[in-house]
Formats: sequence, structure tokens, C-alpha cells
Amino acid sequence: MKIEKNRVEIDIRSLILPVYIPTLLIMFGYGMIIPVLPLFARSLGAGLGITGVIVSMRGVGSLLFDLPAGAIISRVGKLPALVLSSAAAVIAAVATGFVGRLVPLAFLTVAMGAVHVLWTLSIQTHLRQNMPSHRRGRAMSLVGGTSRAGWVFGPIVGGYIGKLFGLQLVYFGQAIVCFAALIVLLIGSIHYRSGTIERKGESFRAPGIPFLRTVQGNGRAFLLLGLVVVTLRLLRSGRQILLPLWGEHIGLDVAAIGLIFGLSWAVELFLFYPAGVLMDRLGRKWTSVPCILLLSLGLSLIPTTGGFPGLLMVSMIAGIGNGLGSGIILTLGADLSPRSSTGEFLGIWHLMGDVGAMSGPLMIGVVAQALSLQAAPLLIAGFGLVGAWLMIFRVTETLKKDKRTET
Repeated sequence: MKIEKNRVEIDIRSLILPVYIPTLLIMFGYGMIIPVLPLFARSLGAGLGITGVIVSMRGVGSLLFDLPAGAIISRVGKLPALVLSSAAAVIAAVATGFVGRLVPLAFLTVAMGAVHVLWTLSIQTHLRQNMPSHRRGRAMSLVGGTSRAGWVFGPIVGGYIGKLFGLQLVYFGQAIVCFAALIVLLIGSIHYRSGTIERKGESFRAPGIPFLRTVQGNGRAFLLLGLVVVTLRLLRSGRQILLPLWGEHIGLDVAAIGLIFGLSWAVELFLFYPAGVLMDRLGRKWTSVPCILLLSLGLSLIPTTGGFPGLLMVSMIAGIGNGLGSGIILTLGADLSPRSSTGEFLGIWHLMGDVGAMSGPLMIGVVAQALSLQAAPLLIAGFGLVGAWLMIFRVTETLKKDKRTET
């Protein structure tokens, strides 16, 4: 394999301490608030429409910070960006724990989305620059898998904390977990900088290239695959608000809803590594298309459920689909990003995805308020079918078949 002069190819095992364990903890913290945020907004007096707006603020935060995050990573490096994002997550979680009104909750939810995208982009940029195409799917799927491991237990723990001690206490729990991630990250960074990853002072900071030039040089990728990413993020964010709202609608409490989330993501844990192997051996389409179709099917079946068993079953269908798509957005972005402007490209890539993430809760809130809660998942599932069609018939496979060269 040809390796560029300024590049050190790293072993996946060397990323356990500096990447995968902190990601597990960070996502555990984020998972804790997934079943809580919609219900917290409702407890502060929000209707269905305003609840959708509040939840969509996470997407707004990512949307506003995607481009700045890409530029920051290109200029200061991945490790400082990871430290900054985890520290900011602690501060935002503590502040949210003291919130008693909707407007501050909205602004702090924006902040949480911003620090989350900085974390995700930092890890994605590092793996893009150090993993060859034929191993990248597994490395990225492990990021997705550790994230899902956090999401399995995070909602369950968050749901029971919310039930026993109050919804606001969940945010203090999130702050503790994110602080633990920061400590592990700092410990892991000693090995990160002195071991094989950045040996001899090597840096992987991409030279800054204006965002406009990046868009002009990658127009087709942004147009076609970017639309698929928008659709997938729309489905995923829609799932995160539909399950709590429908669970409340049919009389489930926050603990039961958190358990549904946790069990759904537990299914995904069995699929993240096989998904990475499929991506690396057969191609990215083999996981992305089933992912989109099964997520769409699961969401479309939500209105047919009337209790815990039914909602759990359809959430499992969605979980199987999402598990097959573990790391797919990260991998596609890494496949397509030019090495000379990785940070800028991935910032734009995440910007497009965050349009979908923001649109999902907002669209669901508007449709639920104007029509009915039953209509919202059907609309979101319809967009999923469009995304699957694009991926099957209009998108070119991004896996590089020749493993001897890497550009």
C-alpha cells in the first residue's frame, strides 16, 4: 500500500483509549437526554409544535457550527478540538440542569448540538487522514458502534433518573459522564502524542482552503450523496422525537420510553461491526440502502401501535435498520473528502446532514400540530423512500476496490 509522505497509518486498537472510550462516554451522556428533552419541554409548557422546535435546536446548533468546526479542526488540530468539545458539553449540561423556562432551554440545546458536531468532526477527520479506504468502514463503524453502546444504556439510565429524581437531574448526570470522557481523553492523549499516531511531531492538520472552492470542486458529491445524507439524518432525528411523543400519546412514562430506546439501540450493537465489514468488502450501498428502508418501515408503523410491546417492536425494526447504517455517514464523508481540505469538506458534509437533523423534529412538530401525530411518521417515511431510490439508482459506489493505493 502506498502511504503519503506525511501520513502515519494507525492500528484500530491504538484508538481504544483516545477515541473509542471517550466516544462511548460522550454518547452515553447524550443518550441520557434523548427520551428526556421532549418531555422536559412539555413539562415547561410547550405544545407539540414548540416541542418539535425545541428538539430541532440540536440540529440548529450543529447547522450553525458545522463550517466553523471544520475550520477550527483544520487550524488547531483534532485533539484540542476534542478537549474543547467535551469541556463545553459539561458546561452546557450543568447549565441546562438549572433551566426553568423554554427560551434558555432552546439556547442550551443549540449549544449542545454545536459541541457535538465539533466532537464528531474531529474524530471523523482523524480517521479519514489515517485509515485507508478498505479499512475505513470498520474504523468508522466502530465509532458508530461505541456511540450506540452509549445510546443503549444512556436512555435507560436517563429515563429512570428522570422518573425517580426529576427530568432536570438527568442533565447533571450527563455532565458527570461527559467530564469522565474528558479525563479519559486527556489520559489517552499522552499516548496519542507520544506513540505511533503523531510520532516525531507529525501533524495531520489540513491546510485551510476556502469553503467556496471546496463546494465547487465537489459539487456532484454534495448534490447526490448529500441529499441521501439529509434523508438519513431526517429519519434518525425523526425517530428520536417520534418515539417519546408517541409513547406519551399512548400513556407510557419516561422510564418505559427510555427502555424502548435502550433496547432498540441494543439491537444495533450486534450489527455495527458486520456493517463495517460489509462496507469494506462489498461497498457502502450494501448497508446504506437497507438502513434507509428499514428505518422508514419502522417509523411508518409507529401509528399502528397502542402500547409498550407494539412500540418496542417497531423501534426494533428501526434499530435493525440503523444498526446496518452504523458509521455510514462518517464513511461516505471520509471516502469523498479531499485530503487537502478535509476539515472544510467534512464541515460542509455535516452541514447538509444537519439540515436533515434539524428538519425532522421541526417537520414532525408542524405536521402533528396542523394535522395529527399519526400523520408525521408517514411523511418522514416517505422521504426515506426517496433517499433509498437515490442511493440505488443515482449514486456511484465510493469504496475503492484497489487496496494497494490510497489517495
